[in-house]
Amino acid sequence: MTKKSKILSVIFLISFIGLLILSFMVVNGYVHQFDTDIYNFVSLFYLSSITMLAQFVTALGSPTVILAFCMIFVAINKIKKETTFLLLNTLLIYILNLGYRNFIMRVQPTNLHLVDVIGYSFPSEYTSLSVIFYGILVLFMLRKTNNKSLKSLLIAFYIILISIIGLSRIYLGVNYATDVIAGVCLAVVCVSAVYVIDEIIKMVLKKKQQKKNEDPSLNLNRS
Repeated sequence: MTKKSKILSVIFLISFIGLLILSFMVVNGYVHQFDTDIYNFVSLFYLSSITMLAQFVTALGSPTVILAFCMIFVAINKIKKETTFLLLNTLLIYILNLGYRNFIMRVQPTNLHLVDVIGYSFPSEYTSLSVIFYGILVLFMLRKTNNKSLKSLLIAFYIILISIIGLSRIYLGVNYATDVIAGVCLAVVCVSAVYVIDEIIKMVLKKKQQKKNEDPSLNLNRS
């Protein structure tokens, strides 16, 4: 395995173990006090203007908005490798998140919701989708520039965007803090696994191609 694959494998393992630990703690009710304390702290900042901003920010992680952005990306970029990679990862995290939520079956927070929600809350669907979709877009942009300042700005923007989307879910009372953390973990597990599998496939194909290239010379030497 390449150095990149090894690093991604470690990231996958850490995120996967973190997700399992969080799931165990949620199912057994060990995080209730933690989630309550976080929500009570965030709710201290309730203002109509902040609520409107939170509703706008949280919408950036909604399946509907991300689907619309996907369609725009397809229209601009056409069907290329980048487009396929973005769409497949976004669809994969949506399916995985849906399946995991229905497996854990954690009910939504019982406090007043500032937006209408349905379904279960763990892991946070909006957070998972945001981490994958915006992360891949930022990655594409990072590959297209050599400007270090611009790269730092893009990474900072991405971290801030994911953070405020996660906070908006807690602020609006539709997700617990541990839902948001688990959403990030699930997304990292998904994208790191895809990258590792892609690296392994490339390595296998490269070896096969090398063998094909070596065969004619071997046959020539034998003759």
